[in-house]
Amino acid sequence: MTINFTLNVILLSIGITVGLISAFSLVVIRANREANRYLAALVLICVGALLHNFLIASGIYDQKPHLYFLPVILPFGIGPLLYLFINRLIFLQYLNRSKIFLHLLPLTLQFLFYFFCFLQTPDAKYEIYSRYYESLVKPLQILGTYISVGIYVFLSFEEINHFKKHLNNFYSNSEKIALEWLKKLLYLFMFYYLVSILFVVVSYLFQISENYFPSDLIRCAIIFTIALYAVKQTAFTGIQRNIQSVTENAFPFEGIVIENKEREKVKHVVSDKAVEISKELLRNIIETVETQQLYLNEELTIADLARQLGYSTKTISNTINKGLQKSFSLFINEYRVNLFKEKKLSGKYEQYSILGLAYECGFNSKSTFNRIFKEITGGSPKDQKSIEEVVPNPEI
Repeated sequence: MTINFTLNVILLSIGITVGLISAFSLVVIRANREANRYLAALVLICVGALLHNFLIASGIYDQKPHLYFLPVILPFGIGPLLYLFINRLIFLQYLNRSKIFLHLLPLTLQFLFYFFCFLQTPDAKYEIYSRYYESLVKPLQILGTYISVGIYVFLSFEEINHFKKHLNNFYSNSEKIALEWLKKLLYLFMFYYLVSILFVVVSYLFQISENYFPSDLIRCAIIFTIALYAVKQTAFTGIQRNIQSVTENAFPFEGIVIENKEREKVKHVVSDKAVEISKELLRNIIETVETQQLYLNEELTIADLARQLGYSTKTISNTINKGLQKSFSLFINEYRVNLFKEKKLSGKYEQYSILGLAYECGFNSKSTFNRIFKEITGGSPKDQKSIEEVVPNPEI
């Protein structure tokens, strides 16, 4: 057997090697193990697509026709596995085995189809390919893949945004754990598919070969990059527990789902005395944060404040959310922004850069400071008008 070592074959070989290394790394690391197994499966699907192209480009398929319909082209798994990776990483929405099976059912059926075709004789394979695959199965597979990826990318964004919303109720600075890297890669992934769809339409209209668009290599490069960041991502177990401790409708971490009716019963069992206590607690929260300047701690979480006051994180979170109509993150960051403005206007910190002064006020990164400052003031920290407009601290 001879192999045609063209540039394309070399690139595909490198991609396959990188993919296998990425999948192995995801399986062996301990952090976020369940989520990373889904991502490893997604990486292997990408490796399968590269392997298929390698067998074509290298001439192996022509020399070994019995390899036709090797079950390695499984694009119906791209969207579901990406979504399941994000879902299990964040772990805010519980999915039991039956729901996971339904998500993976199209992938399973696709695998069974290719496996059935793979077991046929060469003549039968040619008959299937010429009569059904090229004219019917392939177009439906392409259309189904685009629809599937579109739906699951949307669901993935929803998961991340939901996660970020809850982070604000627990962390005063959440930049390092807000999965912004994943959102950026999802945007890139979405852009790639839009370009891919456009190219498919153009290729059909003008009879241009689809091989001119290296779709598999680009898609795999994006997914391999997600795998690289996932390997570096620290464990989310503690974050999952923390968020669930302050979320009324969160399911228990062990996976036992509380029925909606039971949740409603618990939510409505609130006495008048409890409401009076919450007002007193809210006043105590504000006084503690102000007098002890807790906002200067850049890693401050609601658990730190709860321990300080001797209450549960859920009680503190609900008191801030309902009493001040804002998240814990906004509550703390308003103090930081006001302190920044106060120091900037005093003229005593002219030797500090804007970023240096932000660090002095409890922020932990430039991107976090700029984003929060704009959210609270609507302007830039370089804008004098934004500096002079002080945001009032909360009062009871």
